[in-house]
Formats: sequence, structure tokens, C-alpha cells
Amino acid sequence: MMYLMAAVFVGWTIGVVAIVIDWRKDCKEIGRENLAVSLGERLRAFFLCFVLPVILGLLTRRKG
Repeated sequence: MMYLMAAVFVGWTIGVVAIVIDWRKDCKEIGRENLAVSLGERLRAFFLCFVLPVILGLLTRRKG
């Protein structure tokens, strides 16, 4: 179980870094004030769509 939790954490970290890099690229290309979606909204969407289901799946996983 510990290895699985570590893998989830590494995956989450990679996802956050990828989102931040993409956001910075968008800021340079079109400007921060012209972005349709803020960094906070991108991170919340990532959490709700990818991280939360994995956490809930781990918590409801049956041992045996």
C-alpha cells in the first residue's frame, strides 16, 4: 500500500508541474490577463478529475 501511495504522490507531482509549465507558456504567449482559465482553476480541475478519484479509490479499496 505504501508503494501505491508513493506512486500516486509522484504522479500528482508530475501532473502539477506539467500544469504549471503549460500555464507559464500560455502566459508568455498571450499574457496573463488574457488567459481564459487561471492557474488555480486548472489545479482545481486536475484535483477534482484525477487526484480525488484516485484517493477515494484507495480509501475504499478492500484488503484481502
